[in-house]
Amino acid sequence: MSNTTLSNNVMNVDPSNQIKYIIMQIFHIPSIICSIFTLTHLVLNRRLRLTLYNHTLLALLIISIFDSFLSHPFTLNYLRTGRATPATNAMCISWNFFNALCTTSIYWTMAWSSMERHLLIFRSSLFTTSRGRLLFHYMPVFLMAGIYPISSNVVIVLLYPCTHQFNMQSLFCGYVCALRIPSVALFFRIAHNFIPVSILTSFTLMLIVRVLKQKRRVQNNLLNWRRHRRMFIQLLTLASLFLSLTSPSFIVGIVQNSCLPTFAASIQIAYFTLLIRFSTILMPFMCLYSLSDIWSKLFLCKTIQVQSINTVRMRTIPPKS
Repeated sequence: MSNTTLSNNVMNVDPSNQIKYIIMQIFHIPSIICSIFTLTHLVLNRRLRLTLYNHTLLALLIISIFDSFLSHPFTLNYLRTGRATPATNAMCISWNFFNALCTTSIYWTMAWSSMERHLLIFRSSLFTTSRGRLLFHYMPVFLMAGIYPISSNVVIVLLYPCTHQFNMQSLFCGYVCALRIPSVALFFRIAHNFIPVSILTSFTLMLIVRVLKQKRRVQNNLLNWRRHRRMFIQLLTLASLFLSLTSPSFIVGIVQNSCLPTFAASIQIAYFTLLIRFSTILMPFMCLYSLSDIWSKLFLCKTIQVQSINTVRMRTIPPKS
């Protein structure tokens, strides 16, 4: 590509895309560092690793790392240059596949997490045996976070029999051909957006009501409340972030499919779709925040280090004569 062509491409970039690029880039690298740091501590700490409700965090962190390396670079490059590069069908298909895979995975992982919290808090006896943990914990996590997202997106993005017509100047190259078919697009939106968001919202609200009722009923049983308080607050923390980032797209999608097909279409494409990308970028920070055992040790180590330095300095200061 000549210098003139490159200069023209830079000049034609939407200024709003440049702002989006800067914001996304600011959080991208710290998100990777936070993901790896938190995931390492979760894996190496036996107590945290064996705690069932922390396995949701493990899944979310792995999804975030995959998204950071396999999808976000394409998005950042598009925001920076205003076009998909390299401009090939293979690149566009890869971009769409990894984006859809990570998005579907985090949606359904969050949805299952909200359902599983009810079992962990109110039906904890289901997890006392190895068979129970396999049926009600490990299998659903693998299904929601891995098996279903991979299989559904392989069929829709990679194997669906249609001809791609990509637009290299559009986000995600204008999507794959299967999503241009109304029936497939409707299924994709319902199965990968509407249903998991509805499940997460309803089960989180129901959990809040059930926990408040349970707390009033067993006020004397403080030990039981303290045991469940952490997983309850952890879900509220993760759900609050996730719903704040995905609700705008969810609401616009409901309106579009109900009565007004073009309602807020330009805003949906330009902003709300990209806002969903931040769910995997910001999730590692919320995962770390919800693990007080990790960040409290960090602050403790920092405090001890500062105190040690101050002690050494005090000892090296000669006494006044």
